[in-house]
Amino acid sequence: MDLTRKAAAERMALDPESLENWEKNRTRIAVRFYPVLIAFLGYNPLPEPRTRGEAVRRQRMTLGLSLARMATMAKVYPTTVCRLESDRPRMAKRPISAVLQVLGLTR
Repeated sequence: MDLTRKAAAERMALDPESLENWEKNRTRIAVRFYPVLIAFLGYNPLPEPRTRGEAVRRQRMTLGLSLARMATMAKVYPTTVCRLESDRPRMAKRPISAVLQVLGLTR
């Protein structure tokens, strides 16, 4: 099935120019668009995580959450989320647990 850029953009409720810019690497895909893109593709194109930090970043982006929004939901600072995604050692357990719980990554 051939699908034009315009038709694909319409299905995702996007501007065709935005889609073209993503395809040609002129602009990055904003995090808020990942859920609709994943639904359209039928799979998650983000790399499989190898570390806890990568799992946090992948899940946050899959849900379309910015660092600031994720931090607000977990009641932590955005820098805390950033440190967690960077796999920084020696982080406090409460903020880690709060972020993981919001993302549904708890055991």
